[in-house]
Amino acid sequence: MHHTKCNIHTGYWSFESGALVKILGLDDGHFKELQYYPYDLVHRKD
Repeated sequence: MHHTKCNIHTGYWSFESGALVKILGLDDGHFKELQYYPYDLVHRKD
């Protein structure tokens, strides 16, 4: 478990890989089931 004085931990997602996929427009279908890949965040519709 990740401990700190402040509640700043957002989990063990790989935000960098999600950002690269989004920026470069890469196909990330094979990452969907990976534990630390933020697939839902990358494919969020705003």
